[in-house]
Amino acid sequence: MGEAGGYSNLALSSDDRKLAIAIRDPQTKTHDIWIIDLVRGTKTRLTSDPADDLVAVWSPDGTRIAFTSDRLGQRDIYQKLSDGSGPEELLLGGKGENKFVDDWSKDGKYLVYDAWSTARPRLFALPLAGERKPVPLVNPEFVSHQGQLSPNGRWLAYRSTESGISEVYVQGFAPDSSKSGGKWLISTKGGELPRWRRDGKELFYHFGNTFFAVDVKTEGASFEAGIPRPLFDAATVTNNIVGGSTPFAVTRDGQRFLVLSPVDKEVSMPIEVLVNWQ
Repeated sequence: MGEAGGYSNLALSSDDRKLAIAIRDPQTKTHDIWIIDLVRGTKTRLTSDPADDLVAVWSPDGTRIAFTSDRLGQRDIYQKLSDGSGPEELLLGGKGENKFVDDWSKDGKYLVYDAWSTARPRLFALPLAGERKPVPLVNPEFVSHQGQLSPNGRWLAYRSTESGISEVYVQGFAPDSSKSGGKWLISTKGGELPRWRRDGKELFYHFGNTFFAVDVKTEGASFEAGIPRPLFDAATVTNNIVGGSTPFAVTRDGQRFLVLSPVDKEVSMPIEVLVNWQ
C-alpha cells in the first residue's frame, strides 16, 4: 500500500481503519508521526517538531496517541490527540535513559515502555493517573523489552534473552510488585516482537524472516499456550531489535499482517567491451 518511503514503527488503531506510522524526512533525517486513513487513502501529519518523533501507540478509544521523541535531548514519552488538535503533552521525561513506548493497556490506565539506560533494556509500566511513578515489570538482570499486554490486561508478552537467545515469554501483568502471576516460554527456537490477537486467543511473533502463531488461553486461572506454528515468510525492513523497532502490525482478527518490507531496486549498469585491444 502506498509509495515507497522511509517508514518505521507502525501501529493500527483498534478498529483497523487508521495507521500511525513514523516517516523519515530525507532532508532533515528525522521522523515525524503521520496518520494514514486506510479507508479513504489520505495521509495527515500528526507531529512537526524538528526533533525525532517515532514509535506511536493508540489509546484504547483511538482519541490519543502516545509516542517517543528526543526533543529534550533524550527519548521521552509524549501524547497528543489523534486528530492533531492541541499541544503535545510530556508524559514521562528525565535524563539518563531513553524511553520507547510499547503498548497502552485496554483499560487506559497504563503505558508499557522500554527504558534503555545501558545496553540492557528494561520493561516498565507507567500509570497514567496519580503520581505517574514507573513500575518495573520484569527481572532487570536480563534484556527485556517489546512488551505487549493481552486484551484482558492480565498477561504481558515480551522479548527476553534470559535463556541466552532471543525468546518470547508471557508473564502475569502485575503493576503491584507484591503480586506474581507466573511466567511461560512461548517461542521454541527464537522469537521477538509479540503481538496479541484482539480476542486474546492467539499470540503472534517474528523471528528471522518467519512469522509464527500460537494458540493461547488467557481467561482461566492460569495462562496456557499451544505449539508455535509458522505462518509465512516475509523479509521486514529491518531485523534490528533496538528500542522501538516495530516493522509489522496485525489486524484485530489476526487474518491480515501489515509488514514493512525493503524495496530492492535493480540498477542496470552498461557493460563496455573493447575488442581487438593491443
